[in-house]
Amino acid sequence: MDESGTLPPSLSKIFNTSLSQSQRLLSLSVSAPLMPHRLVGEQRISQPFRYTLDCFSQQGDIELKTLMAQPASLSVLQADGGYRHLHGLVSEAALLGEDGGVTYYQLTLVPWLEMLKLGRNSRIFQNCSVVDILGQVFKGHELARGGYRFDLRREYPARSYCVQYRESDFQFVSRLMEEEGLWYYFEHSGNGRGENDEGQEANRFDGHRLVITDDADTTQPVQPRVIRFHRQAATEQEDALTQWGGVRKQQPTRVSVGTFDYKQPSLTKRTGLSTLSDQG
Repeated sequence: MDESGTLPPSLSKIFNTSLSQSQRLLSLSVSAPLMPHRLVGEQRISQPFRYTLDCFSQQGDIELKTLMAQPASLSVLQADGGYRHLHGLVSEAALLGEDGGVTYYQLTLVPWLEMLKLGRNSRIFQNCSVVDILGQVFKGHELARGGYRFDLRREYPARSYCVQYRESDFQFVSRLMEEEGLWYYFEHSGNGRGENDEGQEANRFDGHRLVITDDADTTQPVQPRVIRFHRQAATEQEDALTQWGGVRKQQPTRVSVGTFDYKQPSLTKRTGLSTLSDQG
C-alpha cells in the first residue's frame, strides 16, 4: 500500500477476484458466499453428528440470523478425485473476526434430529407400537419429512399406554429406542436426494437421512474400508491418518445400590461392585 492508501495493482487484482471452491479439499454449499478451510467433526452411533466449519468470505456483512436452520452441504475431496458428501442444518453461526479484506465465520452443522431438542411436550399414545409412536412424533416436524427410514428385523408389539411427559421430542424418542434396543445412524447422499419412511424416493433439501435399525447386519461398510497410517508430507497423494492420539476422562470406579427396610430403619442395606478402575 502506498502513501495515498491505495493497494498496488497486483494486490488489488487478488482481493477483487472472486474466490473459487474448485478442486479445494473442502467445498461448501450454503445460502451465503462462504469458503471452508477447517473442519472438525464428531460422529457416534445413536447420537446426532456435529460438524464445525471455520470459513472465510470476501463479504463482511453476512447476517448470521439468515443462516439459522438453513441446509448446508459439505464436500470433502478424496484421493481418487471423488467427493465424500456431508449434509446438515446450520444450528449455530458465529463471526470470528476480520483480517484485511477477508472475514472469518464459523458454522455448526447438525442433523434435523438435533432440532427435536428444542421445546418440550406432554402427550399420551395408546395401542401403538414403538415404530408407530416414532413415526407420529417425526411427522409432527416439517424438517423430518422424507428424512428417515426404518430398517428392522424384528416385530414390535403395540403398547397399551405410553406417556411423554415434559420431555423434548428428542429425549422421548431416544428413551423409546433405548428401551426397545433400537439404534440409529445417518446416511448422506451424494446428490442431495434421500428416501421417505416408505422407501419411495423424494427430494431432500439437506441430503441426510436417519436410519433406525435393530441389527448390525443392516449396515454397510464405511468407505474406504482400509486407511493407512502415514506421516504428514507435502508429497503425500493418498488418504491417510497422519496423527493418532488418546484422551482420558475421569470416571466412577464403583457402583453402589441401597435399600430401606421400614421395619429396621436403623439397619443399612447396601451392596456395591467395583468397576474397571484403570480409567481406560
